[in-house]
Amino acid sequence: MIEIKYYENQMKGRYAISAKGHAEYAPLGQDIVCAAVSILMQSLGNYILDHAEDYHWHELEIKTEIGDMNVEVLDENVCDSRLVYLYHMTIEGLEDIAKQYPQCIKIL
Repeated sequence: MIEIKYYENQMKGRYAISAKGHAEYAPLGQDIVCAAVSILMQSLGNYILDHAEDYHWHELEIKTEIGDMNVEVLDENVCDSRLVYLYHMTIEGLEDIAKQYPQCIKIL
């Protein structure tokens, strides 16, 4: 089962999402649930890495290892909503996947 945790402190501009474990929906390399979670987490992490300097974001951790993904970022411009939108879009996507595959994903 994939366990997903997220943390948000808008006052301090700190956002984090982690996904650990395996969905075990299908064999490794064929698991659509793992693939869906991975692409959302990797897309968020890659966008942050590619645009951190432009938007004054500080990557506290971007980890995209198999079975252990974490994206944690600090936004200097607390009033800037770009990161908030990206963060919430990713969480909503993860929640949608969890609703479709509750036996594979648990949001804590």
